[in-house]
Amino acid sequence: SDVCSSDLLMLLASTLAIVAGPSSAGASTNTGFWVLDASGRVTSSGGAPEYGDRRASTGAAAVSIVATPSGKGYYIVDTEGVVSAHGDAVHRGDLTGIALAAPIVAIATSGTGYVLAGRDGGVFAFGTNFRGSAAGLAASPIADILANPDGSGYLVIADDGGVFAFGGATYRGSVPAALPPGTRLDRPVVAASMTSSGGGYVMAGGDGGVFN
Repeated sequence: SDVCSSDLLMLLASTLAIVAGPSSAGASTNTGFWVLDASGRVTSSGGAPEYGDRRASTGAAAVSIVATPSGKGYYIVDTEGVVSAHGDAVHRGDLTGIALAAPIVAIATSGTGYVLAGRDGGVFAFGTNFRGSAAGLAASPIADILANPDGSGYLVIADDGGVFAFGGATYRGSVPAALPPGTRLDRPVVAASMTSSGGGYVMAGGDGGVFN
């Protein structure tokens, strides 16, 4: 395995829903991490700089926060796909005013922009290339999306641990493929993170289980 302590810190930041409640999410920087609650309020911990809470809201719950590549800013997205940019994050567009078939559950930075993932597997790209979606492919709802830093591809992660690779993203395996036939996780996957080497990914279940 290429998982190290920094990877586990990234995963911890991504899975703060486990320890901070079902309406929280997190993102990490080199000097700490941020916690996002459903109202859009951001709490900085471990020395992470403060860049402010979500701006004008439609009333939809904030669901995901992701750091910019520099770690000097972050993006926040809500269930309606409205994106709020902070620090050095650049707003590239969002789904304001668009009726969605399913709520947005996650955001990931990709190249010069970002990608949003819907619970139904839909993927929406802004400022980066669209590489495909997992709509109609996943056997369970989507939990997260991970993107290659250069914008060449992304991975869509389902809450049963299923993984769908698009573009230049590399598939390294999935939870269903590793489990005995007919076996399911005790609790769904709630978040995922790329490893620091870029060669793999880690998933976390709602009961604290870690899969890589």
